[in-house]
Amino acid sequence: KVLKTSGQWVTDIGVIELAQNCRYLEEVELTGCEAVSSVGIRALGNFCHEIHTLNLSMCKLVDDSAFLGNFSEPNNSKVWTKLKSLNLTKCTQITNKAITHIAVMCPMLTSVNFSSCELLLDQSLLVLSSHCKYIQDLDLSDCRSVTDASLMEIARRCMDVRKLVLSNCVHVTDMSLIAVAERCPMLNYLDLSRCEKITDEGICRIAASCPNLTTIALAECLITDVSVHALASSVDSCGLGCRQLETVTLAYCKNITDEAIKRLSRGCPLIKSIDLSHCSPSITTSALRECLRLWSMLQTLRLRGYHISTETILDVVHPSLKVLNLSWCRDIEDSALAKISATCPSLETCDVARCSKLTNNGIQQLAA
Repeated sequence: KVLKTSGQWVTDIGVIELAQNCRYLEEVELTGCEAVSSVGIRALGNFCHEIHTLNLSMCKLVDDSAFLGNFSEPNNSKVWTKLKSLNLTKCTQITNKAITHIAVMCPMLTSVNFSSCELLLDQSLLVLSSHCKYIQDLDLSDCRSVTDASLMEIARRCMDVRKLVLSNCVHVTDMSLIAVAERCPMLNYLDLSRCEKITDEGICRIAASCPNLTTIALAECLITDVSVHALASSVDSCGLGCRQLETVTLAYCKNITDEAIKRLSRGCPLIKSIDLSHCSPSITTSALRECLRLWSMLQTLRLRGYHISTETILDVVHPSLKVLNLSWCRDIEDSALAKISATCPSLETCDVARCSKLTNNGIQQLAA
């Protein structure tokens, strides 16, 4: 019932034989099978009518004909009708034509990943929103032609959305966020990384209406302290906040200051992972020291490119840390690694790539 495989040696021949002999397959994962084309996928559609999960991530030969081809079964009404989860990440030949057809054929879809489907346009997403109203998980990262027109309609019709990934959707504005805030109260995961048109207004609306949010990614967004205050539910912010936040990404957010990060630590005490890479000097290590005292469950801290020296390293370590990223922190010396080793007994991953002052001695101290 379940097939999971990957690699360049898997071809259409194997997939076709599998489809003909294993007609009760329910889950198929062909991640990175670069030799599998639409011919093999059509065979799955022809013979395996029980499939509810299909992952074709990085199957570069798969094009529209995988879903539009001439199916040989007499009753084509069964093709893909039970599909609930579809992953077409980096299937770069897929166009609006296929996605529109998928939307009509697969009304039970709950999880859709079109990440890096560069030919995707609003037109097909509008059809998706009208036919697939049960979507809970939608990934449109790097779909750079998507605009507010389709996202506002998705928010209006697909009110069960819980996870929304819009990373590098460069045309998305606050209008989409306002629609999501008004119609998708169950949202718990939101990725807006590199959405350069997003402002404080949109984030404030999300913070006011999505109290279940546990993950938010705002890397490279042009937001200010106002957004962070809203998420942290401060008394003078524009909403009730997101006190359930566990994972926060603010990398490259140059307009955020110490005051904002302090409020985040007070308002969101459940944070387990935070990324403040390249946020210095606007966020100082002394402010981080105060925050870390309140984040008792912190496990992951990413500070790539931070202005941290051996003297201030203790400001950014935490006894519960499992992952610490200090890559490109050029002022860190060997003695800093000794301090990390002594202070972080649970540490499993320490990234110090491009820390040019480190020597073998420092690495040995970390491993000691």
